[in-house]
Amino acid sequence: FAKVTFSHMGYQSVIKAIRPLQANELNISMRGSQTQLKGVLITSTKKQKYSNKNNPAVSLIQQIINHKEENRMESADYLQYGQYERVGLSLFNLSQKFINGKFFGKYKFMLDTTADANGKKQTLLPVLLSEKLSDVYYRRQPEKNIQVLTAQKDINIIKFIDTAGLHTSVNQLYGDNLDIYQNNIFIVSNQFLSPIADHSPNFYKFFITDTISTPAGKQIEVAFTPRTKGDMLFEGMLVVTLDGHYAITACEMNVNKDINVNFLRSIKIRPDFAQQPNSRYYLTKSDVKADFGLSKTKG
Repeated sequence: FAKVTFSHMGYQSVIKAIRPLQANELNISMRGSQTQLKGVLITSTKKQKYSNKNNPAVSLIQQIINHKEENRMESADYLQYGQYERVGLSLFNLSQKFINGKFFGKYKFMLDTTADANGKKQTLLPVLLSEKLSDVYYRRQPEKNIQVLTAQKDINIIKFIDTAGLHTSVNQLYGDNLDIYQNNIFIVSNQFLSPIADHSPNFYKFFITDTISTPAGKQIEVAFTPRTKGDMLFEGMLVVTLDGHYAITACEMNVNKDINVNFLRSIKIRPDFAQQPNSRYYLTKSDVKADFGLSKTKG
């Protein structure tokens, strides 16, 4: 080939000559197309009142609620899977007085560690790391659930912390099992109503925000937020299949800053789902990140 064409929607195509079988360095500048549509700004002087009636987002949520039982992992007659659990606790925003103090001297080398906290790269001091590997067995009729611990490793970096007590507190943070298909989800010793609880349309507002094309077919993204600020409810988004099963394929849940939960600044929950051989989507990973502090902004 002696020529190559560069094209992009809204721009005029550019054709450049090249030397075959050689490295070619090309600088490409594209001009806007004359037929490119101009941006249109739509404004409304009257704020539309939210209503569940004739709301396609609420109708979609109702379908998810109606199909909850068939989309839960527990709808299978038998289940067997390996479960890996990793819990880490770190300190952020350490004061210079603490860092330069006599106690902290032997831990200074660990301040090279950084992590993403509330969208920012921050220096952290790791305090605790715990890992568990288990085999889980489930039978639906008669119902029985067995979890066999096969391996466990705990690293308590700062020795004065009560590891056993800390484990109990951390387990209260994220609960034993984050199941969005349950009506209630326990986070930080508090009970939150799931966005797909049986009566969630009475407590949440729902909005269709996007249509997504995937190899498995079209899916819908739905945003949700509490009707009343301060209620123990989540805000975030769901992605749902349109194959007649209305299964959740992705989810993100946050806690509104107006909710008063002890020492909690923010929390982000991301369950991930994967399609199984039976075409159902089952939970494969839960990622929970929480930021605690003595005040909402400092410390």
